[in-house]
Amino acid sequence: MFSLTELLEYEDKEKNNIAIKTKESSITYEELKKNIKKQSLLFSKFDFKNKGVAICLPNTLEYAISYFSILEIRGVVVPIYYNSLPEDIILQLKIAKSSYIITDTIIKGKLENLEEYLGSKVIDHNLYLCHLDGIKSEVFDDDIAVMLHSSGTSGLPKRIGHTHSGLLKNIVNNIDDLKIDSADKFLIQLPLNFGYANTSQFLTAFYLKASIYL
Repeated sequence: MFSLTELLEYEDKEKNNIAIKTKESSITYEELKKNIKKQSLLFSKFDFKNKGVAICLPNTLEYAISYFSILEIRGVVVPIYYNSLPEDIILQLKIAKSSYIITDTIIKGKLENLEEYLGSKVIDHNLYLCHLDGIKSEVFDDDIAVMLHSSGTSGLPKRIGHTHSGLLKNIVNNIDDLKIDSADKFLIQLPLNFGYANTSQFLTAFYLKASIYL
């Protein structure tokens, strides 16, 4: 395995495994992959390749679909804490040099002047509901996959780039250390923009084809 997009692949016996369950609904790995393919095609009209694309969404199915859709078209995921103040969101976009932010109507309303201010475009995540076919993408393991937030040892906030290969190594080590497998259930209460939630829970569950509870 060389890319995080390969976490979407599954064996036939795994396709009906529950990938994500929320209070409102649940989705299998097969259904989730179809939704990600649809949204990635929709996003392909934007210039995401090798660029930071911010996600400012709560822990939801839409977050997961947007996350992997960005990776499918070789964008770099920049997770932003959903309850951030508008000025903090703008600061994070500047730090990561993100040209795009995928969010919901609540945050979009707060950032109504964002395009003027940063030259960024706000994309409503509900666009993933459009009925479109998927696309194929090529992602290299030395590409940056995700830029996670760090307060920095100097006290200055920064974004740390994590490669596909580096994150996959962390996932494998995490599985070995914790002795976990596909039968385990992952209850994620931390915001998904946190490093531990992103790698040791969210991505690890996808690697195992285990179930995530949000």
